[in-house]
Amino acid sequence: MKNERPTANTQHPTSNEKQKISNEIPPALPNIKPQKENHKHKILAVIAFILFCLTSIVVIAFKIAALDIPAPDTSDLTITRLDVADTDNAYTYFNAAANSFYTPTNCLLVANYLAGTNTEESLLLDIINSNSATFRMIKKGTQCDICLVPEILSYDTLIPYISTWRNIARVMALKTRHDRLAGKYTEATDSC
Repeated sequence: MKNERPTANTQHPTSNEKQKISNEIPPALPNIKPQKENHKHKILAVIAFILFCLTSIVVIAFKIAALDIPAPDTSDLTITRLDVADTDNAYTYFNAAANSFYTPTNCLLVANYLAGTNTEESLLLDIINSNSATFRMIKKGTQCDICLVPEILSYDTLIPYISTWRNIARVMALKTRHDRLAGKYTEATDSC
């Protein structure tokens, strides 16, 4: 049986038959996997395009915002130093008050009295009476319309009168408190 010839059922197809069979077989479906990769590339391209557009908009906005504009008119903001007569300048009187100021030798006396500590009346009256000329000059200075201090030209400009003015203010507060506690309300408000 080994040498038997193959039957017609087991024979190989001829070339015509192969052609006929290949025409009858539908073409293979397109591969879906490359389409998915192609779709992913399209999505990435769209995202890259959107990012590029957003970046371009931001860069253009910054360039537009950074454009030089004409300087604003600041002529009304320029500092002009007024020229005031000494008799109309409160600084003249405040400076004279600082020159006539009697500085108490016991600084703690003033601080303690302002803090509410009971203090001997004669010591308080001595400080108040010794500075009566100072109080008169301060009163004249407060009646002026302007106080024009010397011009400060730099950070290193010394302002020596400030510490004296602070001490005068403390003594004036002492006088105000003394007058208020004594029932002299008009004098107390005039001292402020």
